Amino acid sequence: MPSFGRTARSREYTAALAYGAGSADGVVWDDGRLVEDSEGDLATGALNAFAESHSSSSFDVTIDTGEAIVRGAYLARDTTTTVTLSSSTSNQTVYLGWKDGQADTVIIGDSSSFGTHDPSVAIWTFDTDGSGVTSVTDERDLVSKGYIAGSMIKTDVKGIQFTQTSEPVYDEGANWVDPGTGIYYAGYDDGSGGDWHPIPPVTITEEAATFAEGDVSVSYNSTEVSNESVVLVNTSPTSRSTDNTSGSTSDKHGLEINPNEDMAQVAADISSNTSGHTTAYVTDTGGSVLASTDISGVGSGGSFSINQSLSSGTSYYLVVDAGGSSYTLGQNDSDSHPTTGDKIDIEAGVYNGTGTSTSDSYTVNNVREYESDQTSGDAVVSWSSPSDIESWDLATWQRTLNNETVTIDVLDGSGNVLHSDIPQNFDISTVSNSTNIQLRVNLSRSSTSNNPSCDYLARRFVR
Repeated sequence: MPSFGRTARSREYTAALAYGAGSADGVVWDDGRLVEDSEGDLATGALNAFAESHSSSSFDVTIDTGEAIVRGAYLARDTTTTVTLSSSTSNQTVYLGWKDGQADTVIIGDSSSFGTHDPSVAIWTFDTDGSGVTSVTDERDLVSKGYIAGSMIKTDVKGIQFTQTSEPVYDEGANWVDPGTGIYYAGYDDGSGGDWHPIPPVTITEEAATFAEGDVSVSYNSTEVSNESVVLVNTSPTSRSTDNTSGSTSDKHGLEINPNEDMAQVAADISSNTSGHTTAYVTDTGGSVLASTDISGVGSGGSFSINQSLSSGTSYYLVVDAGGSSYTLGQNDSDSHPTTGDKIDIEAGVYNGTGTSTSDSYTVNNVREYESDQTSGDAVVSWSSPSDIESWDLATWQRTLNNETVTIDVLDGSGNVLHSDIPQNFDISTVSNSTNIQLRVNLSRSSTSNNPSCDYLARRFVR
């Protein structure tokens, strides 16, 4: 729309439509002419997007010609404007706008040039010293063809011409609505040929909320998913009741265990009342030894590990003895199994090599996968390549720091870093729509008692 009190002409009508399609309070056109002047009161040809020129020895800055849309009004100036700055002053902003309630008024100046209700947008900010300008910040929101719904703006805008569930024959400048979806489409050429485009564009969000969704793949490096969040690996032992008695034996005693995931090694502690032992074993449930290790130097409460791969869902016996000699076994004779754990379940106590009891526990405790608590790691989250994508839109995340560090990177499909340590709602529209974006979680901690986590990831694209 034009300034108040002025007759609406084709160029202002077109610009007002352009503004309505966007979301900014004001934009500066930087792609040829927004609309050519048909009334003859403006210079023809491209204007210069209100570019600035300045000198380090002068307080006068020159604002060039340009076109803009500010709060729904089309503004154009085909002559330059001089603004005088104050000396030795930082953050002096020059604004572009128009005089509220008056026709044919374009204002370029500092904030004192505008009334309380005069619409304006910042275009440049200057710092000065005692001689002239020392630094400049470009505040303009520059746009070009493709920003505005309808892109190649037409003064012969057509109304909605079709209502149907199938796509009509393309007609530039026309619109149609699909009553099945409620989506409106406009016909225009976005530089790659004329086509129908949704108004507004349809956005698709792909999420990793539990990291176990069917369309989500996760590659772990010293990380895992716990309680629907990506965390650093913790040892997560499974503990039985502490010893309440002891006895003397020369047979193998321990626990029946069943891992909940495949693991390369198993670790445990010697129980508090156990002593005189020399060897720890992993056996099958028939008592056949699969692997063993010397534990003669491991006292009560000490830790050991056995290098034996365990398969998820398979029962094994983790037992100790003194090589056929007598030793003291620690025992809890009033325990209750099975005892479930994050990575390993304790099914029963094992006595005399092959006997089992769900009410007893022997010789070992705190059974766990053998791995140290990790202080740093990462996880790469990916989705299948999206179809029918117009452009990428944004990437976002949620995290729990717990006094530690969690960052998110944007990767291409080959794992190359495109953007590192991104903020929430990060703009990824500059990434090629042929790139299948992945997101990488980076976690680190100085204390293993803290548990930083990534709790949610998402990417969004426009269709």
